[in-house]
Amino acid sequence: EDAIRDNHAEPAPLEDFNCRIAGVADLPSFASVLGALRAAPKVSDVVVREVDADSLMLRLKARGNEKEFEHRLANDRLQASAPGGHGALEYRYQAAP
Repeated sequence: EDAIRDNHAEPAPLEDFNCRIAGVADLPSFASVLGALRAAPKVSDVVVREVDADSLMLRLKARGNEKEFEHRLANDRLQASAPGGHGALEYRYQAAP
């Protein structure tokens, strides 16, 4: 009975996340970052809020909590970095060699 109930559980609530991604130096990198974020599981909306030199400030809507979201985004190109005091999740983008 619990297994049946788990299959019909309510989805995690939709949350807003602010995310700063540094290392976005050119248009192909910009397109790659946005494409990766839009394809990330449970991410439903990606809005560019600010572009400053080689960094992007984004607002994302996704299901789940901050820890789950951080895990979903981290990959070989997006590396989590230390919080910078912007009240946002911080990442560094590594372009392909």
